[in-house]
Formats: sequence, structure tokens, C-alpha cells
Amino acid sequence: MKERIKIIKGDITKIKTDAIVNAANKTLLGGGGVDGAIHKAAGPELLEECKKLGGCKTGEAKITKGYNLPAKYVIHTVGPVWRDGKENEEDKLATCYRNSLELAVENKIKSVAFPSISTGAYGFPIEKAAPIALKEVKKFLEENDVIKEVIFVLFSEKDFQVYQNLVQKEFMKENKVETINKFQEKLRGLEDVPGAVLEKYSTVILAHGFGGDKRELGMFDDVAKSLTENNFLVYRFDFSGSGESEGDYSETSLTKLAGDLRSVIDFVKEQPKVDINKLAIVGMSFGTTISVVLNASEIKSYVLLGSVANPYEVLKKLFQEYTFNPKGESFRISSEGKHVKMGAQFWEDFSNYNPPKSISEIHKPICIIHGEKDTAAPLKEAKIFYENANEPKKLIIVKEADHGFYKLNERQEMVKELTDWFNKYLK
Repeated sequence: MKERIKIIKGDITKIKTDAIVNAANKTLLGGGGVDGAIHKAAGPELLEECKKLGGCKTGEAKITKGYNLPAKYVIHTVGPVWRDGKENEEDKLATCYRNSLELAVENKIKSVAFPSISTGAYGFPIEKAAPIALKEVKKFLEENDVIKEVIFVLFSEKDFQVYQNLVQKEFMKENKVETINKFQEKLRGLEDVPGAVLEKYSTVILAHGFGGDKRELGMFDDVAKSLTENNFLVYRFDFSGSGESEGDYSETSLTKLAGDLRSVIDFVKEQPKVDINKLAIVGMSFGTTISVVLNASEIKSYVLLGSVANPYEVLKKLFQEYTFNPKGESFRISSEGKHVKMGAQFWEDFSNYNPPKSISEIHKPICIIHGEKDTAAPLKEAKIFYENANEPKKLIIVKEADHGFYKLNERQEMVKELTDWFNKYLK
């Protein structure tokens, strides 16, 4: 479907399609805006033909030749004047799109270009009009295969961005994917695909934290949404023993989790739509530790959220309220009510690693984002990573934020900074 709908910024009078749609007035005798531009470009013969049509009511559509236009036909439709939604303007606007498309099918037209109907002099808010336009066109194309292409041609940058963002949100796909780790355990995840169709995508892998999963209580959903809206392809997996993946998390270790991440990277590199020269990682909490100690050569940029530079000390505190036994079984109940058990191998394995030293060996752009009042991983953890990281690097402290950037404004700030970083260092 998304291949049949396109959004471009430009002049509709220069578009070469079978037909263009004119946002006309009821007389069909020309006017300002798009209407005037189309009449001017088509020449006086268009006006002569329009005089014979007897005008047009709001929501209806009539067709003429295109004359001097690149398009063979012009479909004229009259949009509603916005009156604060008190006169069924939304329904009338939807009717404009439906009737225009039906008229196109009757005339065996295979490609149509629409302007943004009623959002100029008629005052219909673009933020309300665009969803209506897209919904009606999408629904019509799902039920009819005569029209192969619909192009929305937006004259202003603002209108273009509104439509572009809407299309990306509408057509963003979330596909289930899976791979296996070196222990032959299935790792299950999601592939978040942008609405825009590109040959290759800059790609970001999300690595969740201790006891978390590929959604991170909705945080990774928000991150994936923002990244796909900016045309990044996103992969996020449950580590072994987490979420939907196979394995026993109580038997895991930093070494095993780093191996899982290695398996995920290898899987991602094999995907045909991935630009293997533009790979990045977002690590969350313990996921920052995993990402740093792996230090995969393919990764070109990092964003670390809620950093854990000293995992033994940070994670020990989570268990001390319940049972911390580094020589046996440790136990705790998470904030989500999950019972978490960890074996002795989990704690012993940390002696093999020095995350601050590991980050000093990464020579890639690193952005560290941390909550000012993080109660799970103190702010000093982020500062340790930052002090040991190489340039280019950036430390962003989100005021008042806790570990999960739970409040809306905190989450929005984090997501924006993350997205801006990759727009700068991954594209």
C-alpha cells in the first residue's frame, strides 16, 4: 500500500500524472491559490470548458481536460469552508476525496495528484485535514486497484512535514523476527520499519536492561517510534531468558548477554534493507554495560541511557533488600512484581570485565543520557562513562528524571536528544 501513496513538496501544476485534483470554488471559474495556479497553467481553454459544467457543489467532483498542463485531466472538487467543525466540514472534506477518486476510476485514470484541499483560504486546519485525506485515500486504494498511484503535492514546508509525519506513522511496520545465540536458544524480537521506502536504512539496535525486555515498559516503543519517523530501521530483541526468548535468565551472565548482542548484530547485518555501514546501538541500564564491553567493531555510534559503569555494585543494591548471595542464589522482586533469581555465575563473571576501561577503547560517537534523580543507577555511573569515553561525546542530564524517564516531558526530552544524536552521527 505505501508504495502507492507518495508525499512530495512542489507545484501541482508541474506534476505529470494522469490527473491532478483542483481545489476549486463552486463556480469552477478559477480563483486564488491552487485553483488560480491550475487555470493559469492550463490556459484559457480550461475556463471555457468549466463554463459548460454548471458549477459544482461542496463535496462533489467534475472532470475536464488538462490542456497545457502535464496532466491529461483535471478533477475539480469543492472543499468545505472551515467553520470550527460546526457544519460537518470533516465529512464534507472526506467526500471530496472519495468522489474525486471515484471519478478517476470511471475515467480509467491510474495516477492522481492531490493538493491539500480546503487548508488554504478556506481555513481548514492542516492537522485535521491531513488525517482525513490519508484515511480516505488509503481506504479507497484498499478496495480498488485501478488507481496505481496517489501523490499528495504540498506547496508549503509545514504542510509537507504534517503529511510526511502522518504517512510514516500510518505505515510504520512492526514485524516479529528471531535468531539464535551460540547456545542454540531462540532470541525473539521486533523489527520496526519506517513508513518511507528506502533501498537501505541506517539501523539502530536497542539493548534492554537487567530483567527487562524489548519494550522496556513502553520506553523502547517510544524510542522506536521516533527513530522510524526519522527513517531509521530499528531492531530490538529479548536477551536469552527474557521476554519471549528461550533460556533461563537465572543462569545468565554478562558474558552470555554480550554473546546474545553479538548474535543480534550478526543477524541484523544479514538483513537486505540494512546499511551495514550505518549501525548504532541504544543501551538501556544494564544494556549499556553489555553494549560497552562487547565493543562491536560494526557499531558506528552509541546512545547510553541510565548507564551502569559498575554493574556489580549497582545490581547488588537491587538484591540487598531481599537476598544477595554472590556464592549461591540471589533473589529479589522487581518493581513490576516479577520474581528474579540469579545464580553465583552472574556475580563471578563481573571480575572478567572493566566497563570504564572498555568504553575508553571505543572510538565512536557516544551520547550519554541520564536522569538527574536516577535511584537505580546513580548519576555518578553516567559521569564515570563520560569521563572515560573518547570524543565526540556528550553528557545530557535530564532534570528531575528517574531511571526510566517516566514523566512525559522527561521521556520526550530523552527521545528527542537520542534521535537528534543519530540524525547527526548516523546519517
